[in-house]
Amino acid sequence: MKSITDIKARIDKLEPSQLASLEQWLEEREQWQQGRLKECFVIMPFSMTKDGRSRDYWTTIFDDFLGKSLAACGYRARRSEANPGNIVEGIMEDLAWSDVVLAVLTDSNPNVWYELGVRHSLRRGGTIMICQEDQTSVLPFDLKHHGVVDYTSSLERGPFVDKLSAQLTKIDGKTEDSPVSGFANAGLAYCIHRALAGRRQVVRRLKQFTVDRDDSSALYEVNRMNQEWAQQSLQVTVIKDDKVLCHQGGVDVGADANLCFEDAIMRNESQYPRMKSYGSGLWLGSMRGHVGRLTAVAYETLPERGWMVVIESHVRQADL
Repeated sequence: MKSITDIKARIDKLEPSQLASLEQWLEEREQWQQGRLKECFVIMPFSMTKDGRSRDYWTTIFDDFLGKSLAACGYRARRSEANPGNIVEGIMEDLAWSDVVLAVLTDSNPNVWYELGVRHSLRRGGTIMICQEDQTSVLPFDLKHHGVVDYTSSLERGPFVDKLSAQLTKIDGKTEDSPVSGFANAGLAYCIHRALAGRRQVVRRLKQFTVDRDDSSALYEVNRMNQEWAQQSLQVTVIKDDKVLCHQGGVDVGADANLCFEDAIMRNESQYPRMKSYGSGLWLGSMRGHVGRLTAVAYETLPERGWMVVIESHVRQADL
């Protein structure tokens, strides 16, 4: 790792435009860490498409148009790197677990259509499609029915931000914008995806807090996320040394974790000992005292803190 002196020397050599970009990145990162800036995964072309739109063109679209437009709506834009190793390990994970995905349909790039299909098959909500306005007439009818945000070839941000913001406000845990959501009963699958996505988001967020700091800042963030997710039937529990540090619901702080996660399907036995043994995983069950409700439980151990993070995603059996 480079020393602070080396980093300062490199910063001193940056051009004014590079300093401005660095300042914007630091501001967005700070907002994201504090929970003021949500994240949006963007699927779009990387290389040459029709009409001479090059790799540089699409990079500019992402950095100067989409990035700034999403930031104005309270989102941090992120896209996968363009290399084959990410097709399975990166892009597919992001398509499955990201709360919000934005697909750029301009120039009908085959990879974008494929990735959009994967997203629609995995998640029934949280997907936004955009297209240059002079190409929307050739889009498939079934996609138009679910709403496509258009933008001008001159990349006017003002009108686009207004339309994009309106579309983003429609997105919540119950919004269905996938053409296949009405065909496939995705209740249980959605419950599982939500638990896994929640685990991924919590772990990534907690890793922004340095271990040498007091745990209270990280626990405050967990409590904030629990409040934010309360309407989505999603909750986070943090366990350390077999004691509950944080929980949203009827379990007291300091409670013995061995008495929690009692699965009615397994004769009301606590599943915590198995979770502790495995360290990371996913299971489905019916929590004791909650008749008619199934729960997907995704958990992960953070060895640097000695924590186990547990995300519970609930769905009523009547909704399956």
